[in-house]
Amino acid sequence: MNNPLAIIIYIIFFGTIFLVLYIKIKSGQVEKNNRRILQNAHEEYLSALESLKNNPTNADIKQNTLALGREYSSITRQFHNGNKSVTIYDELSLMNDINAACANVSKLPTIKERLQTLEELNQKELISEAEYELKRQQILNEI
Repeated sequence: MNNPLAIIIYIIFFGTIFLVLYIKIKSGQVEKNNRRILQNAHEEYLSALESLKNNPTNADIKQNTLALGREYSSITRQFHNGNKSVTIYDELSLMNDINAACANVSKLPTIKERLQTLEELNQKELISEAEYELKRQQILNEI
């Protein structure tokens, strides 16, 4: 082992092994971190979709859901093939999700219909004047 060439070969050999092990450990940590980021983005998107289902006429929730969906799509593409851009396919998928979450909107009465119903209840004295004014203002604030 007094041969300098043998010592250099051993150093290179064990250094290479150490470097390969270090790279494997680091890449495993990066992969684990990427999975956590992707999972968090997915959970945020699903939570936003659930909020939209509960309030399908709220434009702010709809925009937030779309933004979170785009972020989730971007992260998915980045981690799977290095492409950060959101494609037309992603946009169609997101709009399908959002439209499904808002599917019951068409069944809701319009503001005009709600005001007419409220007026009828007031004329028939089924609600007080104070209740009428309060509910009327709430409906008008949705515009």
